[in-house]
Amino acid sequence: MKQKQINQNWKEFELGEIIECLDNQRIPITGSDRKKGEIPYYGANGQQDSVADSIFNEELLLLAEDGGSWGYKQKCSYIINGKSWVNNHAHVLRMKKDMININLLRYWFNLTDLNKYISGTTRGKLNQGVMKKIKIPLPVLSDGTSDLEKQKQIVAMLEKAEGLKDKRKGLDELFDEYLKSVFYEMFGDPFNNPKGFNTKRLVKDVVLINGRAFKTSEWSNEGIKIIRIQNLNKPSAGYNRYNGEVDEKNIVEKGDMLLSWSGTPGTSFGVFIWEKEKAALNQHIFKVELPSDLEKTFFQYFINSKLLELISKSHGGVGLQHITKSELNNVDVYYPPITLQEKFASIVEQVEKIKDKLKDEKKDADELFNALMQKAFSGELA
Repeated sequence: MKQKQINQNWKEFELGEIIECLDNQRIPITGSDRKKGEIPYYGANGQQDSVADSIFNEELLLLAEDGGSWGYKQKCSYIINGKSWVNNHAHVLRMKKDMININLLRYWFNLTDLNKYISGTTRGKLNQGVMKKIKIPLPVLSDGTSDLEKQKQIVAMLEKAEGLKDKRKGLDELFDEYLKSVFYEMFGDPFNNPKGFNTKRLVKDVVLINGRAFKTSEWSNEGIKIIRIQNLNKPSAGYNRYNGEVDEKNIVEKGDMLLSWSGTPGTSFGVFIWEKEKAALNQHIFKVELPSDLEKTFFQYFINSKLLELISKSHGGVGLQHITKSELNNVDVYYPPITLQEKFASIVEQVEKIKDKLKDEKKDADELFNALMQKAFSGELA
């Protein structure tokens, strides 16, 4: 969020003044050491797993320490409540009840561009000491103390506006579930091939081309955009650029299929169709070339429906994991009649057209919410 002159009835507090940081109580557990249970296990970007034991049992705000996205309007914090276990990729913040409303702080973090506080290049990090110095604008009473009632009023207004966004988001999810059900009806379960389609190992016909390993020293403010994982799953994410020659095999054109094979389970893995301008492909993403008897929309849904199986075989530490090319190449791919694949692609296209027509409604709700957020933290709603 761009800093504006705040209302005189507002005051900036350092984060360390309004919260208690409980980072020293965090305990990371590798996947192999986790005892399965019903207690949520949280990381930088949300729940990672469920375990048998807990560290915390209260309402807390988690703020991504590393592996997150801290840009303008990028979600970097979320609230948890009840028994929980938190790894060392998220800062654990307890509110000082006489200072701050937890929802107001969550809204502020998720609106504000925090990138100036982030260190590191390949995997950014928000250090605890720096975090505690972040200045948070809050409404205050005439004696300079925090105005909790005003905070509560602002949160109520923002929650109503957010509800409009969630209602529209729910419609998108309904469309997605519909298309998944159509896929299963037409092609059956992708794990046991109930319709008896011909199958081949992915490696037989499908070509996977890995992206270029761009060095941070090669990044530029000019030149061709570099497609990184965040550019696939977060449309608002910014781009690094490269001002030099790129091998043709690492060039991506609109309509090309991409497969992200490294990242955080639940957010990063999957097949995507590139819908933007010509760009260069970074490492950790494959460009996918299909044979003529595989239609790309069908292939996208087929592979994405097998993600849970693929992720269960993934490698890596807590949070960041990867699927090897060998594991992908060994996936058995269905080969339904091409006419059936094309029929499914046509259904998807029609649904996407309906979603496009509804985008204006979403845009209106987004603009209302963002405008209220801007006004709220500049004191214009107080």
